[in-house]
This record gives sequence, C-alpha cells and structure tokens, in this order.
Amino acid sequence: MPSVQLAPISNPNGYTEGYGWSYYPCPVTRLDGSGGRAMQMTRVGLHVAGRYAARNVQFYVANSNGSYIAGSGLQTIGSGSGSAYNEFGVNGFTDGIGQQIRYGWDNSSGSVNFSRSASGTLYSQYGNYTGQLAGYLYWAECPSAPSTPTLTLGGGGQVTTSFSGSGVNNGGAGVNRWTLQYADNSSFVNPSNNNSNGGNTFTLTPGKQYWFRACGHNSVTDGLGRFGAWSAASTAVMLAGGQVRDGGSFRPADTKIMKSSSWVTATVDIRENGAWRPAK
Repeated sequence: MPSVQLAPISNPNGYTEGYGWSYYPCPVTRLDGSGGRAMQMTRVGLHVAGRYAARNVQFYVANSNGSYIAGSGLQTIGSGSGSAYNEFGVNGFTDGIGQQIRYGWDNSSGSVNFSRSASGTLYSQYGNYTGQLAGYLYWAECPSAPSTPTLTLGGGGQVTTSFSGSGVNNGGAGVNRWTLQYADNSSFVNPSNNNSNGGNTFTLTPGKQYWFRACGHNSVTDGLGRFGAWSAASTAVMLAGGQVRDGGSFRPADTKIMKSSSWVTATVDIRENGAWRPAK
C-alpha cells in the first residue's frame, strides 16, 4: 500500500492551549475514470518524541478548505519515558485534485497533553516544553488501466470483446470487478456499462461505428462512485451479414466483396422510406 512520510510538527508549548496544523499535497497522481484523483486514506502512523513520553494527541485529516475527511480524533499514542509510535485506522475518501492533506494536533480546549521533548528546555515542573509530532500516511487509489480491448467482428452486428487485467496495479486495494464500456461516439457520451470477466459479446447495429474501453474497480472507486483508470479505446464499424445453412442449421455469415484482388468485409444497406439504412 502506498505511503508518504508526514513532515514533523513542533509544539513549543505542550501544556498551553493552542493548535498546530501542517499540509501535505495530495500524493495521488493516477487519474480515475472521471478525470479526478480518487483517494482513500486507510491509516496513519504517528510518532511523538517526549521527555515523559507521548500523551494524548489530537489528529485530523482534512481537505485544505478545512472540511474534515477523516480523523482519528483524540488518541493516546503512548505513555512512559522516551518516545512512542502507534498506528490508527482512518477511512477517508477524497478527490485529490486541488486538495491537500491537513494534519496536526489541537489542544485548544486545554485538555490535550502534547508530549514533552527530550531536547526541550525544562523551566519548571509545570513549565512549557517543546514536543514534536511526525508520522506516515497510508492510502489507496484507483486501479491502473487494463489492456486495450480487442474486437472480433461477426455478421449481423455481432462483436466479441476481450481485454486483460494481468498487468494492472490495484492501487493498494484489490480489484473487485471489471467494466466494459461502449458507446457510439468517441467521447463516450451516454455509454453502455457492462460487468465483465474480460470477455463480452454484443449484438449492435450493423453499419454503425462503436468505441470500446475497460476499467477495474476497487474500494476506492466504490467509495467515491467512480470508475478506475480507463484503457485506451478500440473502435470498429459493425458488420452486416446473412444466414447460411450449415449441417442442418443456420449460422451467421459475413458479406464480402472483391477489392484489389482480395476479399474484404462489407456492410449491406437497404432502401427504406426513401433512405438507406444498415441491413440487420
């Protein structure tokens, strides 16, 4: 699972009211199928150095606009002498474009004791001490794109698609399903989305051009209602065809014409109500 090291935050007045925040740019660079940077924060590891060890630390993760995504809240990282480290589960979803991770301590209520640093100056038993919070943030993102779908055309508008997810990076969360999407335009406006195990067969309109692409899903895309990263698109014009009798039954047959000394697949149009349309 990907992780980033969070920069340390110092609290020069561990027993006085106050707060300290720091920001980290969203670490996700992979674009999801909606053009965003889907991200699920999964856990955070916090380290506090202290003369009398770690006490309670307030920790939040939030968008840079201050809206909380997830937070472990008031957590006891450790006790005793020296320093302490602990990990806490968080479950925050966000679109990382234009966002930053916000984290830090908050004892503005006066009830949170930040750790005393061994390097701090001891003025008195009840004086102020420096403390420092650092750690790691763990996250998951959408799966990378599978292979470009291959298209096998049959007569009567039939097409069989296949793609592979063997080289997909799952983004730190297992792929739980695949989608094969097609549309009659290259921008995939008003597409048809289909669950897939890597292969699908469709009967579409003969003589019409379609585009096909595939993606994977995981807990990150599910949590935000997104698609995973799309594969490159493949496209083809659906073929017309007839039926031929073969061994006592009919099967689809392609229509071919001779062109430049070789046979090529052709579509068949029929005249209807003063206009030509693809024959099914």
